[in-house]
Amino acid sequence: PYMPLRMVYLTPLIEFNYHNMKQIIIIFLFFIGSKLFAQEENPLSLIVEYRMTHRIDSTQPDNPYIENFLLLVNKNYSWYDRFALGTKKVGMTHIEGATPGGVPYNSFTEYNKNTIVKNFKGRKMFTELFISQVSYSIEENVPVLSWILQSDTKTIADFPCQKALASFKGRNYIAWFTNKLPYPTGPWKFGGLPGLILEVYDEKKEVQFNFVSFYTPTPDLISLTENKKSVKISPERYKKMQVALNENPGAMSGITGVRSGNIVAVNTLVGVAPPPQIKPRKANNPIEK
Repeated sequence: PYMPLRMVYLTPLIEFNYHNMKQIIIIFLFFIGSKLFAQEENPLSLIVEYRMTHRIDSTQPDNPYIENFLLLVNKNYSWYDRFALGTKKVGMTHIEGATPGGVPYNSFTEYNKNTIVKNFKGRKMFTELFISQVSYSIEENVPVLSWILQSDTKTIADFPCQKALASFKGRNYIAWFTNKLPYPTGPWKFGGLPGLILEVYDEKKEVQFNFVSFYTPTPDLISLTENKKSVKISPERYKKMQVALNENPGAMSGITGVRSGNIVAVNTLVGVAPPPQIKPRKANNPIEK
C-alpha cells in the first residue's frame, strides 16, 4: 500500500539529482575543455635572457648602457622587456640559475625600456610605455626586415645557428638564429627569420643583444597579449611626446618611466661597485637612427 506513495516522492528526487548531476558534468567538461584549449593555445614555450649593450654616447664608447632583458615566447606571441619585469610577469622574484649580477638598476635610456609584444599571426607589434605613470600603447605592423641568409654557422647554447644580414633603422645588423626553435622572433624588435634569434649586433657593435640563458617555463598560463587597458596612441604622437620629453627632461624628473635625452646615471650591476667617476652621458647615438 505504501509503494505508490514512495514512487510519488522518489521519482522527483531521482529526476532532480539526475538533472543536477547532468549540469555538474556539463560544467566540469566545459571547465576542463576550456583549460585544455587555453593550454593548447597559450602555454609559455620559452624564457630567454639577453644582455643588451648600447653605446648611447659616442664620446664615451667605454661607458655603454648595459641591461638584461627577458623574452617570453609561445606559439602566437612574444613579450620582451627588462629582466626584473619579466621575472615578475612569470611570477618569480628570481630565476634559479640566473646570471650573477645580471639585474641592473639605476640605469636610463630613451629607447629600450618599453614592453614589446609581437603577434605572429596578426603580424602586429605593440609597444607599451609609461609616462607620468600612465600606460600608453602603440600598435604597428611587425617590422619586415629583408634578411639575407648566409652560409656561416656557429653554435650558441648547444643550438646550431645560421648567420643572416639585414639593415634596420639606419644600422646594418648581423643576426644568428636557430631553426631548432621555430619562433619568428628575437630580442627587441627583431624577428622574421625561420627561427629564434639568439644573437644580433650592428656591424660597428654599438648595439648588441647577446644570449645569456634559457629558463624552464612554469606550467601556469601567462598572458602575452597586448595590454588592453593602456591608452592607445599613434606612433606620430609618441614621437612628439618623446621629443618634448627630450627637450625638457627635468620636467618629469623622478617619475618612473620617463625617457630622458640626458643619461645622468651610469648603470650598475647588483653587487658590483660603480665606477669611481660618473660622467653624464648624452644619448647622441640612438639605436634607431
